[in-house]
Order: sequence, then C-alpha cells, then structure tokens
Amino acid sequence: MFKCIYHKKCDWCKKRSEEVYTIKLWCKYYNKNICEECYDKKKL
Repeated sequence: MFKCIYHKKCDWCKKRSEEVYTIKLWCKYYNKNICEECYDKKKL
C-alpha cells in the first residue's frame, strides 16, 4: 500500500524493498541501507 512508509530505500540502487538491511559493522558502508540484491552483486 504505502511502500514509501513501510520499506526503507537502498542507498546503492535507490529502490524501496522489504529486504533492505542497515549495515552496523564498522566499515566504509557503516549505517548504510542495502538491499539483498545489491549485497549479492557487490559481496561486501
């Protein structure tokens, strides 16, 4: 229904999805939101 309210936006592909996670490990991507699809492509 309201995708912009319930789903976070991926910082890499800029798409909203329910499978977006926030990185909490201390690295150059700290506190960034990343979707599962981008994670699989980039393999942190």
